[in-house]
Amino acid sequence: SVNAGLDATLCEEIGSYTIPDAQESNTSSIQWSAPAGDGTFVNDTSLTPTYTPGQNDYINGFVELEITGFGLQACPSVTDSMILTLIPNAIVDAGPDSFICEGETFTISGASSNTNDIFWTTTGLGTITGINTLTPTYTPATGEIGTILLTLNSNAIPPCLNEETSSMSLTIDAQPISEIDEDATICEDETYTFSGTISGDPSTTFSWSTTGSGNFVNTNTLTPTYTPSDGDATLGVVEFSLTAVSGGSCPDDVSTMSLFINKLPVVDAGVDVAICELDSYTLSDATVTNSSSLTWISAGTGTFSNPNILNPTYTPSQADIDNGSVLLTLEADADKDALLGNKRIVKCTNCGSQNTKLVSQFGSTACKALFQCEDCQEPFDYFKCLK
Repeated sequence: SVNAGLDATLCEEIGSYTIPDAQESNTSSIQWSAPAGDGTFVNDTSLTPTYTPGQNDYINGFVELEITGFGLQACPSVTDSMILTLIPNAIVDAGPDSFICEGETFTISGASSNTNDIFWTTTGLGTITGINTLTPTYTPATGEIGTILLTLNSNAIPPCLNEETSSMSLTIDAQPISEIDEDATICEDETYTFSGTISGDPSTTFSWSTTGSGNFVNTNTLTPTYTPSDGDATLGVVEFSLTAVSGGSCPDDVSTMSLFINKLPVVDAGVDVAICELDSYTLSDATVTNSSSLTWISAGTGTFSNPNILNPTYTPSQADIDNGSVLLTLEADADKDALLGNKRIVKCTNCGSQNTKLVSQFGSTACKALFQCEDCQEPFDYFKCLK
């Protein structure tokens, strides 16, 4: 007779199983086998053989180990078997490395495990939801960037002790940020130098673009210079864009500004004339373009019928007559609201107040007039030219 012993359980981490309790009597010899298994025996003719399961054994989850006792003389052989239940090692795979942009969440989609007893941990500062599933979601902390690890942990399958872990790296790219100047205004004979900034992802590059047809130089820097064309001045405004080109998973960032380009006023006071000493003179030949307000100024002491219209009448004073001539000068700017009789609204460049007043048509350049803020009392220049 033969007895294969009690059924048993083997954890894969142990590797092999030695049968401890097989028995035989009245046999000439014994032989162990695993009829449906693909493992191997050591000492398969002893009562304490060692069996190492094969891959298919673990796939099946068990293997039947059989002992055969060969009878004495003409007696028949006898068999007995025991079941060895096989517990595989825990197997986990956190999935491939990945990338997200700053501020985005990330849901793992490629993880796998041969056990349901799992949980996730992270080196990041954010939070994990679905911590006991194969598809958790990681929400980065505010402002979190850089590379973190998301680790899938498996507890042992009882009664075994083997625990496994697998990690994936998640790179959180900084959002590139493009910043450009506020809208600005220049006269047609001026140039404009930009002051852009690029921040965020250190791998970010940048590019400039414009709707204008002027000369745009040093565009490989953040401080290029633009010289308007005649066509730009005719249109009156040109748009500019500074694009932060992402070097990672984030979208590009674009900032824009408008550059208003104003035509300079052109004036002609007319040809020199001669009049009799008792006559007045109407300045009928005067012309003004690209202007919306004007002023006549006399180098003498005579009077204009209205110094702020294009064709006033000038009456010489006695001093003018005694001098024999007088110089009349026409000055113009492009204050459209003044031409229409409206109050021009000009914001203070110091405090932003709209409570300002025109002090003089003559500022630091030909294009600018001098204003003063009624609130903070600070003087400031402002373009006379029309947007």
